[in-house]
Amino acid sequence: MSLKLLKHTNKDIDIFYTYEMVEDRGLSNKISLDVACYRTEENFIGKNDDYKNIIKENSKKTGLERIAILTAHGDSIRNNWFYFNEDAGSPIQHWIDDVDGKYNVLILDVCNPKNSQISSENSIVIHPNGGVSNRLLMQDLVQLELYLPGIGYLDSYLFEEQLKKLKEK
Repeated sequence: MSLKLLKHTNKDIDIFYTYEMVEDRGLSNKISLDVACYRTEENFIGKNDDYKNIIKENSKKTGLERIAILTAHGDSIRNNWFYFNEDAGSPIQHWIDDVDGKYNVLILDVCNPKNSQISSENSIVIHPNGGVSNRLLMQDLVQLELYLPGIGYLDSYLFEEQLKKLKEK
């Protein structure tokens, strides 16, 4: 079962966040939440044209358009990736399973210290490999992974080939 999260809806994005993020990231009002939505989208998607193209084609194929962001502290326990809220943890995969197919893209703004992997049936998932912070993201010092449903993780050299396949379908 996924943990209770706070939720803010922006124009095209729903951000789900923990109580700790209110203090740690200053997510205490509408303006700060809107800025967090914009910055997270920009840092995880906006700087990468290949990601944007894959996302656009996946949206055409699935009819899904919105983005969901999970912002929380994370860690690995016994090779499972967890997010935490008020001293309780829940597997990241449970959150993905809960929202998969409701959004075109799921962004996991959660530390992934053991480079854990995930899966989804309908939604693209973008997540860090390792630690993540706003400062590291803005300096492009976070390695991001893209999981494409039905395909798996994409290596950068496969983006062009995968984009052609998405356009053909």
